[in-house]
Amino acid sequence: MIEKKSDFLKSNQRLNATVLRSDCSPLPIEILSIRYVEQALERVNQTYTPYMHQHTYFELHLPLVGTQTYLLRDAEVTVKPHEVVIFSPNTLHAIPYSSDDLCKLSVGYMLLDGAECGALSWVVRAFAGQRYFKTRADERYTRLLLEIFQEGSQGLPGWPAVVMCLMTQLVVAIAREIVPGDLTEPAERDSLRKRVESI
Repeated sequence: MIEKKSDFLKSNQRLNATVLRSDCSPLPIEILSIRYVEQALERVNQTYTPYMHQHTYFELHLPLVGTQTYLLRDAEVTVKPHEVVIFSPNTLHAIPYSSDDLCKLSVGYMLLDGAECGALSWVVRAFAGQRYFKTRADERYTRLLLEIFQEGSQGLPGWPAVVMCLMTQLVVAIAREIVPGDLTEPAERDSLRKRVESI
């Protein structure tokens, strides 16, 4: 598992140089950025965003160390280690405060056309209408993100496909928290049952 800063930085170079897209998986998704962020470097490089801004994609943040506060029009959201926050596309937000020791993992991703139908269409419905979602990150979220960075660091054959699978698992796991219980429509359950029976 990745633990050294040099491994995160090596992984950053590969993961940020590649847009990963899978429109034929159960959850069509495109990963636009996967970053390891150190606040101290963000300040030096002047790449932090204390002003209101928005993205056309989902933005996920998981602090490993330190805290960060996001300001929305009518809410203030603070995250610390073992918490995850996801901002939906076009959600205005600013980052007015980050602790000096902040180190976090950030992912920008989009759910592609076609995600609203099929076995995982409930994931799209789970995030619909949510400007942001904050949750306590269970060990699985952190492990999945660390595995994504490990794949990027090692660059073994097939690493993009593995990263897409891990990211899909992460998005589905978080969506389950938003809409607990039996999340699928009856028609989707029947479709899944028929596919399983045919195997």
